[in-house]
Amino acid sequence: MSLVAEQKAKSEKSLKRLAERIKALVEVDPQLSAMMPDPAIAERLFEQDLSVEQVIDGYLEGYAERPALGERAYEIEYDPATETHSRKYLPEFETISFGEYRSQISALAAAWGNEPGLSVKQKEYVAILGFASIQFSAVFLAAIYNQAIPVPLQSTTSGADLSEIFGNVNPSVLAATRDDLIVATELAIEHGNIPVLLVFDYDERVDSEREIFDQARKMLDEAGSKTRLITYQENIEIGKQYAWTFPVYQEDGEERTAFIIHSSGATGKPKGAMMAEPGFKFSWDARPDRYPSVMVMFAPLNHGLGIRAWMMGLRKGSLGYFTLKPDMSSLFEDIRIARPTQLSFLPRVFETIHQHFQNDVAARVKQGENREQAEQDVMQEMRHSFLGDRLLQGSVGTAPTSPAVRDFMRNCCDIHLS
Repeated sequence: MSLVAEQKAKSEKSLKRLAERIKALVEVDPQLSAMMPDPAIAERLFEQDLSVEQVIDGYLEGYAERPALGERAYEIEYDPATETHSRKYLPEFETISFGEYRSQISALAAAWGNEPGLSVKQKEYVAILGFASIQFSAVFLAAIYNQAIPVPLQSTTSGADLSEIFGNVNPSVLAATRDDLIVATELAIEHGNIPVLLVFDYDERVDSEREIFDQARKMLDEAGSKTRLITYQENIEIGKQYAWTFPVYQEDGEERTAFIIHSSGATGKPKGAMMAEPGFKFSWDARPDRYPSVMVMFAPLNHGLGIRAWMMGLRKGSLGYFTLKPDMSSLFEDIRIARPTQLSFLPRVFETIHQHFQNDVAARVKQGENREQAEQDVMQEMRHSFLGDRLLQGSVGTAPTSPAVRDFMRNCCDIHLS
């Protein structure tokens, strides 16, 4: 047997085993059995000549009662020593249903389509500054619904590069997470012609967040800026006053751009890649999907890996959890709480897991344990706990990973890895 044929046979065997394991898990896991994809929804959406926003809306409506996305739950904690209120994160996730998610997206889009001073027209740009969250993704889709062009960006991009990107796209709305609001405000003042600055992931009950919001308002006032500062919730309340209908696309002979995604700038000036609507719509085709998944999403939404994981969960009626912290310091805690069945890995996450394994083995060997036995014991302990107890499938991309680390992940976690 040739090497290619051997690899193909090995892959087919692995995929067959994966399908059998997923099927067996679904039969005994109530959460997963309630999230089986409904093939009739995708068939109905793709047998019609629908735009990508109508396809997305069809999934959100079709799976309206199911949980769609989750974030770490928190409560407001008062510190009498400092007399301040802050977020206290809990070891659990809070989810939003497909139906509520759809309501928020359509309300954002309705405000942009109807409210004077919040107007976002077809082919105009909505820049989004932050990491990844439910509200970040809702702003992204609200732009899609309004036939505008979302431009997701990371705050780690240098100020000079962000300034140049803003000069190129001249956004009608600049949306920023609370942690990036001051940077966004500075950019809005610098460019002078950004009509709306929208802050998301903001809770006015938290003193430090309210201080940031007040500082941004003061900066705009002192600069004499005409940019309107508005919160995510305020934008939604305005949008609820209007009935939402999809705009009719005005054909001009050009291929429609769905969104623009920029490189990180790690190897030079960030480059913006334009995703055309046909390609984006193809990515929402759930007809090949047979089984549900639970995912923890820890790649940013200005990254192809982050966008793909979020999109694939939504299109098949499954559940995705956003990690709490962008620096991945909470990642493994998030994973153990969520108990994912599928993960999309970055190579550095692989390296972190492998390093944990090596450190644990080295500590046992130092205490006199045989290395081979120590490796087997550590691997066995990690298999059903380190990444939760339901992980069956993983993918890795964005940069090369060594064969040794990939083999370790397959063997240690007993997963099908692509």
